[in-house]
Amino acid sequence: MNPEEIRQRFRDKNILVLAGGWSREREVSLRSGRRVLESLLRQGFQAKLYDPTPRFPQEILAHNPDVVLIMLHGKPGEDGTFQGALEAMGIPYTGSGVLASAIGIDKATTKRLFEWAGIPTPPWVFVPQGQPPQKAAEEALRTLDLPLVVKPRAEGSSIGVSIVRDPEELPRLIQERQETFGDLILERYIPGKSVTIGVLGTGPESFPLPILELRVKRREFYD
Repeated sequence: MNPEEIRQRFRDKNILVLAGGWSREREVSLRSGRRVLESLLRQGFQAKLYDPTPRFPQEILAHNPDVVLIMLHGKPGEDGTFQGALEAMGIPYTGSGVLASAIGIDKATTKRLFEWAGIPTPPWVFVPQGQPPQKAAEEALRTLDLPLVVKPRAEGSSIGVSIVRDPEELPRLIQERQETFGDLILERYIPGKSVTIGVLGTGPESFPLPILELRVKRREFYD
């Protein structure tokens, strides 16, 4: 299926764009959702934006959408919560399903699956919430060396991500991140380009979008 065929399939559909919500990435979700809505309307689609509240199941049904376009960032928009609710209501939606979303938001589970499948991934250490920061730092420095990357286990985008180059800084940063996010992963820093490739469709009907390289100015990494 090519983009024009997809466009025609949805030409007469009532499209509901989900953006905002209550995650730490609310504002960027609203910005991207509004851009998507502007594009849909400019192309002649029937679309409107909905900023969900915890009462979202009843509110989504009131909009009577044919399809929901999920532009929510972080939890609960990317972790399977909204996907499961939409499936329970019988409403088609964009993006990955419940299982893939739940796994994808969990960096530790994703890393373990990569290793099991033989997919290269940077060496890492799992730091549960209750592990003493000094002990976690010593294990990470012994296993990974510096620089290394500190990441929350289950947040979207680069929320809570830091690159650590000073060993004295690591225990303090681990403690701060544990208090805010709970479980962490520490990962060997791999310098390189940030590249993304979108895929539309599923199975034999899927096709890739152009390759995008993400470049930042005046910042250490893309956030």
